[in-house]
Amino acid sequence: MLDELRKVSQLDPTQAFEHTRRAVIDGQADQLPIMVARPFAHDDRFANAVATLSTLDAWRKRLDGVSGAWADQPRQWLDARRRSLLTVEGGRVLDRARAMEDELTGMLQNSEMNKLDIMQMESHMYEQASITGVMDKAKRTVDRSLRLKKGYHLWPYQGEYWADEIGWFKVDTKGECPES
Repeated sequence: MLDELRKVSQLDPTQAFEHTRRAVIDGQADQLPIMVARPFAHDDRFANAVATLSTLDAWRKRLDGVSGAWADQPRQWLDARRRSLLTVEGGRVLDRARAMEDELTGMLQNSEMNKLDIMQMESHMYEQASITGVMDKAKRTVDRSLRLKKGYHLWPYQGEYWADEIGWFKVDTKGECPES
């Protein structure tokens, strides 16, 4: 996922907009990961930008068939508006992809730090056990029966999260290692 997000971050705004338009509006499989494109599927601002660009292109085609010096200024206005719209909306796509990349990078770095902390704590426990001759046990957690209100149904966790159901989520954990 991180590699895909890095590829998207390297695009320029115009390319990012076009990839998103193909993925969201045209429904074509594209280079853009679905996790980046999905939020723009129901984004009215993005849909309006696509409609505006198609209108600008239609007016530009009309002006291309017209000769005369008076048509040069409207062509420049249409081109400038098209460039600014592509830059702004493509920038939104890139901002989302970069934010997702930063968040995922942070999560991966945190998981590496957690692994390191666990390994250090484990080595400390083994050192202490070699000195005392006794290995400390983790705190026992209490298993409680779950009480349900009348009319409610329990749907227990079965060990898997689906990305389209949850999206991005964070896990906060507590250490259960002995304090010694």
